[in-house]
Amino acid sequence: MGRNKKDNETRWDGGVLERGFSIPSANSVDGIVSFLKRIADGHDTISKISEVVDSSVGTVQGYVEACWQLGLIGREKKEKGYRYFPTKLGMRVLKASDWGRKKILQEVVFSYPPFRAIASYLKGGGRDIGELGEFLRDWFNASWSEETYKAKARVLLSWGTQLNLFRKYKKNKGIVIYELGPEGRRFLERERPFIYTLKTSIRGRDKEL
Repeated sequence: MGRNKKDNETRWDGGVLERGFSIPSANSVDGIVSFLKRIADGHDTISKISEVVDSSVGTVQGYVEACWQLGLIGREKKEKGYRYFPTKLGMRVLKASDWGRKKILQEVVFSYPPFRAIASYLKGGGRDIGELGEFLRDWFNASWSEETYKAKARVLLSWGTQLNLFRKYKKNKGIVIYELGPEGRRFLERERPFIYTLKTSIRGRDKEL
């Protein structure tokens, strides 16, 4: 089940914005918001963020990548690495109430193609992490090991459960099954995905795009 080329395109203003998608190592939605706030506070490089958080450089890179993949930050290429800055969407997340932030982030993750793909797969019924990881591996047309595809699936499943889009329960022998929750099913049944990120944040977000 290879991914069709159009799944890796985002349509905007009648054109096609080409960009690759990856699944960053960032399991916590609260963590994503926390790193977004650090960037908004002026800690605009990986090294500056690393100075003010009690996390490894690898963890910092994973959460910054998550913010970028979700359209919450932009980046500008510098001589050494990137300078990061919050997008309009990112600032909207930070300024929202707790309830409003959750609703915005639900919209944001559902506009992220790998997440929407796994949600669509769950429409057919509950799956364990192994099945979902194999699905993602095939969707990306990748040659991931079992450890890798389970880790990548775990990121998206964590986002979904934390935002009440997915729910999980234990089956026979303690196997954890994931399924769409009512809110996730409602998002999936909408005719088109949320594209606030593109309408308000893409233009000038990343000078490489």
